[in-house]
Amino acid sequence: MSRIPSKSPVRENGPQGLKGGWGTESAVWIPRPWLPMESLIKYTVHGPEVLGGRAGARNGLDGGPIRALFASHGSKLVGGAELCLFELVRALVQTERVYPIVSVPRQGEFTDALAEADIPFVAVPTPRWTPSDPKAFEGIHPWHYARLTTSLLIRVLLYAAVIRATRPNVVVTNTATIPTPALASALLRKPHIWLLHEFVTLDHHFPYLLGERVSQHLIGRLSVLVIANSSAVRQHFAPGVPLSKSRVIHPSVSAGARENRMTPGELRVLLLGNQTATKGTELAVRAVARLASEEPRFRVALRLVGPIAPDYRRAMTKLCKELAVSDAVTMFEFTADPSSHFEWSNVVLMCSENEAFGRVTAEALKCGRP
Repeated sequence: MSRIPSKSPVRENGPQGLKGGWGTESAVWIPRPWLPMESLIKYTVHGPEVLGGRAGARNGLDGGPIRALFASHGSKLVGGAELCLFELVRALVQTERVYPIVSVPRQGEFTDALAEADIPFVAVPTPRWTPSDPKAFEGIHPWHYARLTTSLLIRVLLYAAVIRATRPNVVVTNTATIPTPALASALLRKPHIWLLHEFVTLDHHFPYLLGERVSQHLIGRLSVLVIANSSAVRQHFAPGVPLSKSRVIHPSVSAGARENRMTPGELRVLLLGNQTATKGTELAVRAVARLASEEPRFRVALRLVGPIAPDYRRAMTKLCKELAVSDAVTMFEFTADPSSHFEWSNVVLMCSENEAFGRVTAEALKCGRP
């Protein structure tokens, strides 16, 4: 079960300017705030006919394919939102009714996969209004707060230039954590759709630059439609997003059923995804330790598969030693194809404190793992 195609080098930028086609680079010059005027930023475009479309080609307004610009907050394919977006644009290409273009903050693993799938993309900065530090805005000086807001607005102008260049019929933001595509769409009076894959505050504990209440109201006001990946997420964003404007569409996952080979007296347990405190990694380790203690004749093995910060890895390694389960717990790096881990497992865990949808749960069930 491969989530993404094998990596391939992104085509190098060429000298074609604004003519479109693979290897196209386009630059719009906007000074970064608080830096010298000569410090400039640019966006890079890759893809066939991404800038403005083919000459004489019809678009979604006159019977041709709808040009849709999808904005991603991540450049790696390690999160559920990014994986869902990649599978979505691949499926849309096959319909031949939608011409998707994907914007990513920078070139990397995601753009490698898009290039391999012949899906055009734009590398353009899209700053978050939800920093990862829960205390980022505590005691912040008003001047610094104003600088952050100004920086965000500057990037809105940059994204507006991208919208003008790519000429989409609709702009779609794939996360609640970045506001610039929606604000730029409003500036240009372009229809905007917001796809919500997270609670933001409940699951990741991210604070909003403008506060949760104001930000949720903006998400509703700046969108013609808001699509949540679960009913829980939809309810969390109401009343900022009126229920009349929101819909629930559960993400699809690509996975196939596999035989669950059970061994008497043995249980193989898998925790797949980002290994963090909010995802319940410590809870899984303690559960394995308790099972091993209460049922010593029962052999249990736990695999932790996914990205993990160095400090948290050290903390989990220390915890395993303290609980005497170092031999039972194994940590693996992220893999684009987790099929071998599903094949190995008997049971898949979902230990998150608050999970917006639980993509891994759907994958596990399709693989025949409880």
